[in-house]
Amino acid sequence: MMKLDRSAVSVSAITVVIIGFLAVAGCESSGGGGSSSGSLAISPTSVSIGALVSTNVIFTASGGTPPYNWDVDDPALGSVAGADDTAIYTSAAASGQNFVTLSDAASNSVAATVDQIL
Repeated sequence: MMKLDRSAVSVSAITVVIIGFLAVAGCESSGGGGSSSGSLAISPTSVSIGALVSTNVIFTASGGTPPYNWDVDDPALGSVAGADDTAIYTSAAASGQNFVTLSDAASNSVAATVDQIL
């Protein structure tokens, strides 16, 4: 009987989630040109991930007034590194709820919820 490697399954599932986010983000319309307009938005607005291993989640910004700033509420649960309209949240191997906050040059802000569950 074949033995299942649980870590390989977890990594595969995480990869599928990240690829899914990239596919959805790639389908969004920029509204034309390089300038953003409209309400500031973050995508995805919420995500649930496993807390047993470190996981990367890609967030995208739209609307508002660039440049954008990315931040997290609880650095003990994870960190965020942003470049322009894209940021990567890297979770710590810990459970809890964190918030990725996006703010723009006009001082508008929105947040996405990251639930890190066991």
